[in-house]
Amino acid sequence: QRALDRRLTDELIRFKTAIATLSKELNEVREHDQEVTQQALEAQKDLASALSESEKNANLVAEYHSLYEIQRSRLEFQITTLNKERDLWSRAVYDLAVKVGFSLV
Repeated sequence: QRALDRRLTDELIRFKTAIATLSKELNEVREHDQEVTQQALEAQKDLASALSESEKNANLVAEYHSLYEIQRSRLEFQITTLNKERDLWSRAVYDLAVKVGFSLV
């Protein structure tokens, strides 16, 4: 009976040790899972922030492009107007020179 009790006690001790080891490993896995989950959440927040910033930058670029196009069309209109004025003055000077030239002859 004592031998049986001793064997049962040894088995219970091994079982208890195995349970303690498994419990420790389970806690380590849980801790690691919590760390990985926290890192994933932080990465998700960082990604969302980067996406938001990217959208803001894209909108800003679109606004700058729109302003650029408006300014470009204004400048093109000014150049066209200046060219017309230059041609008008050139023609007026030519006409005046022709009249002055004919009156001298």
